[in-house]
Amino acid sequence: MPSDSAIRASGLLDKASCLISSDAELAYLTTDAIYHTIEQELQVINTHYSNLIEGHDVPIEMIHAAMSGQFSDDKNKRNLELESLAHVDAGYWIAKHAPSLSNLFSMQLIKRIHYEFYSRLPNSLLDIKDDEGHVVIKVEPGHWRSHGVKVGQHIPPPPEDIAIMMESFCQVYQLDRLSTPMKVIAIFCAHHRLCWIHPFADGNGRVIRLLTDATLKGAGIIGLWSLSRGLASSLSKYRYALAEADNAR
Repeated sequence: MPSDSAIRASGLLDKASCLISSDAELAYLTTDAIYHTIEQELQVINTHYSNLIEGHDVPIEMIHAAMSGQFSDDKNKRNLELESLAHVDAGYWIAKHAPSLSNLFSMQLIKRIHYEFYSRLPNSLLDIKDDEGHVVIKVEPGHWRSHGVKVGQHIPPPPEDIAIMMESFCQVYQLDRLSTPMKVIAIFCAHHRLCWIHPFADGNGRVIRLLTDATLKGAGIIGLWSLSRGLASSLSKYRYALAEADNAR
């Protein structure tokens, strides 16, 4: 978390307050029925844009077709459709269980979101391959990674440090003791920190964005808009900001 003086100097509180008030104005315009309809569709929209951030372009109409059982005959496209369905279902699972603010940043929930996503994928999509196409490791749904990785220029912590780092992560980002603007700041600090730890063998970005969506809702941000759409539309800025936050202060 930034220090109090850094927060005062940065204008982050003003940005957080602007987000909260804009969200409240949007929520005021909706009825419960409209909210429910939009929330259902947002799972599809979030899936499309979160996949797009990872370089997987699956059009929204293709996701809708897959949801109704219509799949492409092309193997690669079908795999992307199955991946998208798994992401949509994981989003529905989170919405159904509506985690409370006190347990959103818990190792149990973070692992469970990864499990809900990856346990729905066919076995072949759990393979991680090297540049020559050889399977080097298999993703275990809901388990921390067991090998070292490099993400761009960033080298995340070694696997033996993940459990203790995740325990510390969940202790630091306890939101129920913060004001709402500070909750928003903490949520996005946690978003970066979890990307930095990179706890899973695969799927970190999408799982973290699912968690960030859920955490914003838990903090009272109703969220009738797509976080992933905003990040995808400013993808270079998103990646740059994450990379800059990796640097030493």
